[in-house]
Amino acid sequence: MKKLLAGIISLLVCVCLNIQAIDICNLTVEQQTTPLAIDVSSPRFGWLLTSEQQNEFQTAYQIIVMNGKTKVWDSGKVKSSDSQLIAYKGKPLINGTRYNLTVKVWDKDGKMKESKPSYFEIAPVFS
Repeated sequence: MKKLLAGIISLLVCVCLNIQAIDICNLTVEQQTTPLAIDVSSPRFGWLLTSEQQNEFQTAYQIIVMNGKTKVWDSGKVKSSDSQLIAYKGKPLINGTRYNLTVKVWDKDGKMKESKPSYFEIAPVFS
């Protein structure tokens, strides 16, 4: 009986430790998911947070924009609870180019979570 109880307690501890405090989903660019023709020079980014725990919140974020393996912009860690309409402040974006987007957030306990990669494309120029 003691072994069974110890096994159940161990299982519960493992399950509780594997719960992610915050999850990042629905990355957006100009309030669109994976847009293919953004026509602004400084797009704005956003994301949603989910958590299975109550009173969980974001304390900081970091946005990284890549063109292939080249980092185009890294916001650095920004202490803020903002998660919508964050303006791009990097090098000029090239028309007709696809960029990859990743967001990292830190929760109230200082734990970092990274989003799954997303992408967006800048509209081509038609003459």
